[in-house]
Amino acid sequence: MFLERLDIFLLHLLNVKMATPFLDGLMPALSDLDRWKPFIVLLVIFLLLKEGKRGLVIVLGVSLTLLVSEAMSTLVVKRLVGRVRPCHLYAWVKVMGYCPSSPSFPSSHATNVFATVTFFVLLYRRWCYPLFVLAASVGLSRIYLGVHYPLDVMAGALLGMGCALAVFSSVKVLSRRLGEGWSLLPERRGDASERGPEGDKEDSGG
Repeated sequence: MFLERLDIFLLHLLNVKMATPFLDGLMPALSDLDRWKPFIVLLVIFLLLKEGKRGLVIVLGVSLTLLVSEAMSTLVVKRLVGRVRPCHLYAWVKVMGYCPSSPSFPSSHATNVFATVTFFVLLYRRWCYPLFVLAASVGLSRIYLGVHYPLDVMAGALLGMGCALAVFSSVKVLSRRLGEGWSLLPERRGDASERGPEGDKEDSGG
């Protein structure tokens, strides 16, 4: 099958042919989500202090997005497809670290990081390029480490973006019903005065 051959060719290219000492140090760092925890904690604190109630909605929205994306990738798609990881099949695969026993398709790393990035891009459009470059780098790291095929990462990216869009749309609608200051999107000037004491009467939604 053409796609399967292309998948293996790209895996060999990224995992073997493009291997360098520099990437051998960089890629495990990108792939190790534990190293991102201090940054995540600082980001949560920053959002809560700067955005107040809206910041709390953002944090909860991202958390819900991650729950949905993790469940969809790990509990649904991985179990349905059951693809074996390349590091268990090919002797030529250069494995850095360990080879997980869980199914390969899709990449949960890619699913979760693209879900998170997409949620933030929908809020902060000016950060679109650096955030998606970061997400793509994490996805590439999974191929470089030999634990995923390129198609696993691409599918994870699409699944993550879809989860983010679904959760974002739901949170956007629900947050507007919570009252002033709770809206996921920044409120336009004059919105609060237009609503009056009974809420969002003049807002047509969307």
